[in-house]
Amino acid sequence: MKNIKASIECIHRVMDNRDKIRNVSIISHEDEGKSALTRAIMDGTESTRVAQAVVNDAYMINLITCPSISGPSPEVKAVLRITDGAVVVVDCMNESLVHMKTVIQQALAEMIRPVLMLHNIDKYFESFIEDGEDVYNRLSMVIENANVIIEGFKDPCLGDVRVCPQKGTVGFSSGLHGWAFTLSKFANAYASTPEFPFGVSQTMERLWGDHFYDEATLQWTTIRTESRNCKRGFVRFCFEPIQNIINLCRNAKTGDNTQESLKILKKFGVTVNTKFTGQKLLNHIMQKWVPSRAALLEMAILHLPSPVQAQQYTVKNLYTGPHDDKYAKAIRECDPNGPLMLYVSKEVRLSRSRCSYFGRLFSGKVLPGATVAIIGPDDGPTNANGKGSAKRIRPRSVFRLSVPAAPNDASNYHQPSSLEVGYLYDEKMCRHRQANEYECPKRIKVIYNKLVTEGITDRCYRVEAKSAKLKHLRLVPSEKHIVSLKEACSKDSKSREKKAAEFDSIYLNDKSEECAALAAGSVICLAKKVASGQLASGVAIGRPPGHHADPSIPRGFCLYVNIAIAAKYLLNKASLGIKKILIVDFDIHHGNGTQKVFQRDNRVLFFSIHRYGKIKGEKTPFYPGDDVGSHDRIGQGSGLGFNINLPWENDEGFGAVDYAAAFDYLLMPIAKVFQPDIVLVSAGFDAAPNDPLGDCCVSPYGYYTMIKKLMTLANGKLVLALEGGYNLDNLANSMLSCFKALLNDEHASVQQVPVKDSTWDLISKVRTELAPHWPSSLNERQLFGKLAELDVDNVKLRNALDGARTSKL
Repeated sequence: MKNIKASIECIHRVMDNRDKIRNVSIISHEDEGKSALTRAIMDGTESTRVAQAVVNDAYMINLITCPSISGPSPEVKAVLRITDGAVVVVDCMNESLVHMKTVIQQALAEMIRPVLMLHNIDKYFESFIEDGEDVYNRLSMVIENANVIIEGFKDPCLGDVRVCPQKGTVGFSSGLHGWAFTLSKFANAYASTPEFPFGVSQTMERLWGDHFYDEATLQWTTIRTESRNCKRGFVRFCFEPIQNIINLCRNAKTGDNTQESLKILKKFGVTVNTKFTGQKLLNHIMQKWVPSRAALLEMAILHLPSPVQAQQYTVKNLYTGPHDDKYAKAIRECDPNGPLMLYVSKEVRLSRSRCSYFGRLFSGKVLPGATVAIIGPDDGPTNANGKGSAKRIRPRSVFRLSVPAAPNDASNYHQPSSLEVGYLYDEKMCRHRQANEYECPKRIKVIYNKLVTEGITDRCYRVEAKSAKLKHLRLVPSEKHIVSLKEACSKDSKSREKKAAEFDSIYLNDKSEECAALAAGSVICLAKKVASGQLASGVAIGRPPGHHADPSIPRGFCLYVNIAIAAKYLLNKASLGIKKILIVDFDIHHGNGTQKVFQRDNRVLFFSIHRYGKIKGEKTPFYPGDDVGSHDRIGQGSGLGFNINLPWENDEGFGAVDYAAAFDYLLMPIAKVFQPDIVLVSAGFDAAPNDPLGDCCVSPYGYYTMIKKLMTLANGKLVLALEGGYNLDNLANSMLSCFKALLNDEHASVQQVPVKDSTWDLISKVRTELAPHWPSSLNERQLFGKLAELDVDNVKLRNALDGARTSKL
């Protein structure tokens, strides 16, 4: 038996094999050693490890913590309902039958198959024990008492569940020192030796019960002779080797005793580090020779049932309906294709409005977004009048697995949780300050405060911000860019101002580069968690922004091109399986930095919707002022057709309906053909009403609608990174609406105005440019189709779009 580090793929393969899964609880009375044994096991393994037999058949062991059992308890019952087998831990120094009876009775009442672990066996090696024969008699008495209790609660469905050392269903442990063994440990070492000229099973038979070995005659007998050389098999071949090791280690004053210990261990094929002495040496030797986790995993794998076996008889305890209906049949067969039957055993309240649930699937599959009927403790399989199905409390969403996977099948564990939407906020990013009044630290503070006030943060998972590593920054910014920025921020204020003046709209202080690295790292961190399935979606509330930053220079308030760095990271991390990315930039300013990075890359579909060109009353073109945001800039080389710009020209006041039309008639048809693995959003909110730089009027509901549309792509894998937005109130409200969309909350709609004629003209113009590259997505029938084909959520918005379409025709 050994432990292996398991990849996600390995875990998935094991989870698919229901015969190789064990759902196990360690149970005991109070203060009988359960915690010590559990701690010893967990200290020697990792949560991402699985047990693997010598034949390389991998097993999944779900080890479930159970409260101490002092009597009938609903908490204990709930835990036992989701387990198939139990390791009953008994203090072998405690002769009380009451404690053992309480524990075993509760397990058998729930149809749980037990194995027995005799705890505190190390106490028997103390000096007051006369000899090994006395130890054997005491241990044998405890086992006999356990079997008497088991016999009293016999159930034909369970069969014979009596425990027996010769069969490997009894273990002996020292939880305090982290070691334990079953007789198979010694049987495998002794089999086919001169003392045991037979196989492993026959060897195990002689290591317990009335089997004696006479060293003088080299013969086995079932009767103990008067000879001092005639000793019981357990005493001679199990107890005495351990006792000799313990005595040698505890009495060691020189290296001689250590060498004697090594000679004994050599017989068992064990090598150890001899740098320790005394108790440390003893613990090292015993944990290397007979580790607790090996004994426990052996007992679980070989002697406790799989879900397929256990559910054939536990169904009568689990399901109160007819035992011949489809639900009982699905549970009995542990059928992943049957109806969903899930038992929730524990609710963990994380805050006033957030909780997690832990439970077990007995049949069916958990799918994202599934609606389930809840059968409460007072409900049967049918409602009170006998008609219809189980009572529906209200629709509940079942969320994705914490281990990213295909749908979770029966027999595996699942923890549905509201922690599907992650967010990242760190006040350290407020340390970047600049003379410009717009891109100020208050921007992220007002967003965070708004989310707290509305209770959003209680419903989401907060991710710790981490700075981007240098190797990740180098994925996009040039080495010269990074070094130059770091050096500038390390100098005095005058030198920094001089350096910043070399760039376009850049302001620096001594913390600017640190904040920029933290902002870039935040997007990477969230993108990784969403891509790997740890989160369904996420929002990085960071600054400084990034979409204007050039790979070679900072510009436009942006120091590093955050979202492009994250996209490069995902594409380079093969284990995440991200091969295609959609980047949507709805900041009112063109994401020129992001576009430059990916204009030749057909793995990234880039879409930017922005204002462009000369604006009425302004002497200079709208920022960034170059021509790269034009509608005819559709990419280069292999990236031709993968760069989409929708530039609002000249006019002002573009609103939610204009953005909705752009999404429905341009972005979404192409994105659905492209089929991205994840969607990254440069979430700028300077198109919101009253923004000092945007002069547009996209309402919070407009942003809500855009996010809802994007959630239909890439299985909802969506990451938002804050860009612009400079009216603080509308910035906070717009971001709040995005969170509401991600959390599937309802949102109040607003009165919409008609789509502008210039919007239809622009959409048509961009489609003409892109049509050769996306012929199956873009055609006139789709552009001016029936109203029913419109992908718009709000009825008023549908009517507004329909009116504009009719007038255009």
